[in-house]
Amino acid sequence: MTCKKILFSAFLLFQPHHGLPHNLDTVKCWSSTDKLTWSDFQGSVPKEMLKSNRMAVCPSQIKIESVRNKTSIQFKVKVIFLKNQAWTKDTVSLNTLAHEQLHFDITELNARKIRKSIDNLKAKKVTDFSQYQLTIQKFVSENERMQAEYDKQTNHGGYEDHQAEWREKISNELNSLKSFSSAAKDCE
Repeated sequence: MTCKKILFSAFLLFQPHHGLPHNLDTVKCWSSTDKLTWSDFQGSVPKEMLKSNRMAVCPSQIKIESVRNKTSIQFKVKVIFLKNQAWTKDTVSLNTLAHEQLHFDITELNARKIRKSIDNLKAKKVTDFSQYQLTIQKFVSENERMQAEYDKQTNHGGYEDHQAEWREKISNELNSLKSFSSAAKDCE
């Protein structure tokens, strides 16, 4: 059970909003009510992973789009799961699925931190685009670190007590940042 590194493209920061490069058949947007199911894992297990003890891969991304004009900068921060790149060898274990869901939730947590930071910069009337880039990159890096730490401390979900600790920790942090949650409209 491993979550692919979160993808972030600075290139997207300079692009006008064009919507997702995927259709909703190939991505799943993060939602507090629509959790991952094994049917979302639609990719094939790579041959080199067939004999590996890795049970699943859950590629999630923080996608950031921006629109700038002379007076303002608007950002859309999305959290998506790439169904066609996700694979599993285990379509039964609810523990494994819960571990993968928490990877997706960690991605959402860091997206919320990005949204909050962007709002704080806007409240301070920051117009230097590089300041937004720095804060975004900070949380993208934090997300990568947190994902790796989660797998390490839980032994990829194998340590149930540590898994429960992480579930509580992430749930509490998501609740504390609830006002910065992904919305269905963000995925359009």
